Amino acid sequence: MTTEKITREQAIAAGLKFGQNLAGQYGSLTLALQAFKGDEEVRSEILKAISIGYLMRKFDISKAEAERIAGLKKYNESKQDDDHRTFEQERVMATVRMLWSRANKLAGIVNEKTPNQIKADQTRAAKEAARKVHESQMEQAWEIVHPTAPATAVDVDAAMARFVMAMRSYHDGHAAQFVGDSGSAWRDWIAAAPVSKTAKGNGKGNGKKAA
Repeated sequence: MTTEKITREQAIAAGLKFGQNLAGQYGSLTLALQAFKGDEEVRSEILKAISIGYLMRKFDISKAEAERIAGLKKYNESKQDDDHRTFEQERVMATVRMLWSRANKLAGIVNEKTPNQIKADQTRAAKEAARKVHESQMEQAWEIVHPTAPATAVDVDAAMARFVMAMRSYHDGHAAQFVGDSGSAWRDWIAAAPVSKTAKGNGKGNGKKAA
């Protein structure tokens, strides 16, 4: 069986067989990993198949039950319910991740990230981008309060509108902390604050002055 002839189904089947037997199965799995080195979708399916096969082997359970366990959320000590794996189940999944790493090294695929790691990187990147946007908004708010331009060059109405929009953005990012009477008062104040339709970046109107 050469890498050119390995189909998606064969690669996934190799993962399942590896999980069920381990011994002597690295060869088939290596070929499968090499054949789909750049296809993260298939690699994710192979990893899932290994998990299912290994769960079947360790717990002596049916494939359907193994699929159910593999699809559960990661073990959480404070959330021991039907949606999360048990501690023992999670230990088996941790072993699967080690087997996956070893198999990739044997296949010559070094430092390849798992689908979950890729997803985590994407989540971190999105949060970092949101943080930078928020910081930029706060810097703009600071410029409104402490303008570097001469006082005579400042459009007070537009400046106050941008200030209010910055406050609304801040509130949206920290809404859960606006509690009690003071939180309610701030929400009402921000909601009632007048914002000029001509203010740049307020997201309302067309940016043209009223006739």
